[in-house]
Amino acid sequence: YITLCLQAFGMAIGNLSGLRTFRVLRALKTVSITPGLKTIVNAMLHSLGMLAEVMTLTVFCLMVFALLALQVIIHF
Repeated sequence: YITLCLQAFGMAIGNLSGLRTFRVLRALKTVSITPGLKTIVNAMLHSLGMLAEVMTLTVFCLMVFALLALQVIIHF
């Protein structure tokens, strides 16, 4: 609606993509209103720490197996 109002008054429209970030605030408002959704979001945020640990372990294992594969390929 902001762009339409600016065009109606003949004002120049610059880069308004920064205003689109305020759309995220609507979703946050919905989360704070709905108790079930708030529980789900809190559980997801709580699990991010554990997920980071799992991702770190996965990347470490992939690096080890990649190094082993390189050693096997080099000797052939």
